[in-house]
Amino acid sequence: MSTTPLRYAVIGAGGISATHLGAIATQSNVTVVGISDPVDFAKWRNLGEYESVPKFNDAEKMLAETKPDLVSICTPNKFHAELSILALKHAANVVCEKPMAMTLDEAKQMEAARAESGKLGGINFSYRNLAAFRYARELIAEGELGKLL
Repeated sequence: MSTTPLRYAVIGAGGISATHLGAIATQSNVTVVGISDPVDFAKWRNLGEYESVPKFNDAEKMLAETKPDLVSICTPNKFHAELSILALKHAANVVCEKPMAMTLDEAKQMEAARAESGKLGGINFSYRNLAAFRYARELIAEGELGKLL
């Protein structure tokens, strides 16, 4: 296992960013290198233990200066495609909040940028850990629901 810290950044400082920080930044090999949001810093939510992390109002500047390995896109939906593609162009792996994009064309552009970059991309599905969803996953894995199409 690599001991090199994973450089992690978040684009979007709203409510869902806390979930991403809590799931990713708390891992032992992760260093948070930046958080970006175009909103005035005084209006950002309390970042708690991440308050001292460098803050940016410009995502591209943050990406260029911090060079993260992984970026969470935690913005309003209409910015997902644009910012995911930007992060991929800066050689970062991307985890994007759902929905992936506003249109099929945007989703195709995101996948093309991901493929061209050779980086990983993922879409967060926030309900995956709810008990009902875990139970459904178990039923499917055990074949209890038959063949799903």
